[in-house]
Amino acid sequence: MMRVPLAWRNVVHERSRAAVGIAGVAFAIMLIFLQLGFFNSVIISANQYYDELDYDLVIVSREYSFIRSPQSFPRRRLFQAMSLTEVVSAEPLYMGTVTWQNSQTGNRNATLVFGFDPDRPVFRTPSIQAHLTSLKVPDSAIVDSETRPKYGNRKPGTAIELGGRNVTVIDEYKLGTSFLELGIILTSDHNFRRMIPQLTLDDVGIGLIKIRPGTDPIAVVHALRKLMPSDVNVWSRDEFRNHEIHHWLVATSTGFIFGSGVVVAILVGLVILYQTISTQIMTKMNEYATLKAIGYQSRQIFRVVVEQACFIALLGFLPGLIAALGLYAAVQMAVFLPMVMTWQRIFTVILLTIGMAVGSGWLAFRKVQAADPADLF
Repeated sequence: MMRVPLAWRNVVHERSRAAVGIAGVAFAIMLIFLQLGFFNSVIISANQYYDELDYDLVIVSREYSFIRSPQSFPRRRLFQAMSLTEVVSAEPLYMGTVTWQNSQTGNRNATLVFGFDPDRPVFRTPSIQAHLTSLKVPDSAIVDSETRPKYGNRKPGTAIELGGRNVTVIDEYKLGTSFLELGIILTSDHNFRRMIPQLTLDDVGIGLIKIRPGTDPIAVVHALRKLMPSDVNVWSRDEFRNHEIHHWLVATSTGFIFGSGVVVAILVGLVILYQTISTQIMTKMNEYATLKAIGYQSRQIFRVVVEQACFIALLGFLPGLIAALGLYAAVQMAVFLPMVMTWQRIFTVILLTIGMAVGSGWLAFRKVQAADPADLF
């Protein structure tokens, strides 16, 4: 005997109410995707520059916090690291902050500057590698193509004012900006010293260590930790990445805000589904009482209610996904954050959507329990 699809018939019987529920669920799913996108962009942007560096281990100051506050340590620590036979190279990366004055508006904005030796490049990015020779020219630099418009004109050949010094923009490279770093300048180590005279070439922001192929990086980390004084930390590549992610997700409010946003979006979807299903149940109490009268057990009715919630939730998933894709594109164009939709995220949100449906169905089922077959007579 064919089972009557009661759940689906309940959905299509009151189409206007179901449409309102589907629209509400789609809105909640869009919010979930948006908050997950922001949350993931925090993780991506935390290491988007460091991921382009060519290194196996890093040496940083004991006071190192994150990219905007690297502090510095003596360059002689890199020479000490080279005393290990497992170490192939130890290159300095200089980091500092300067004021970039917009020539059109006169506004001043802080920007991060990376300096390195063009003859011993530390970035693997092709658009950076292509301008190594040009960076040797005094007072020259390259600018991220996604630098915010508020910094002003940055076209190749333009002279910009950095820290009160005129610097010529040679060209642009593309890595992207982050929540905090809205524009990052790359230049040679000697130009870096000219832009930030209070720092010398002995004040290293990050030491980039390359080790011999086949060498255990963890063993070299332990060896360097024994060798180095207490004014520096030695981390593997994974430890360094995890440190940056931990800073953004735990040490700042950013991770908490977007993580809480995901929870709130789920609760919004749960409440909308519950209201939709419970309202439909209240209008069909006699029908549910009839089901009990003809022998339907509680678990069978529970299944009908949960299936009904799942139908509405899954019908709202596709429009929610389409809306989220549009918002991802809009956010990426507006603020240049790495908002990328992945299949893993889509699958995760599908599971969350089903979870919302089951939860709302369980809550709404309690109303069905009030249906009494005696009320039919």
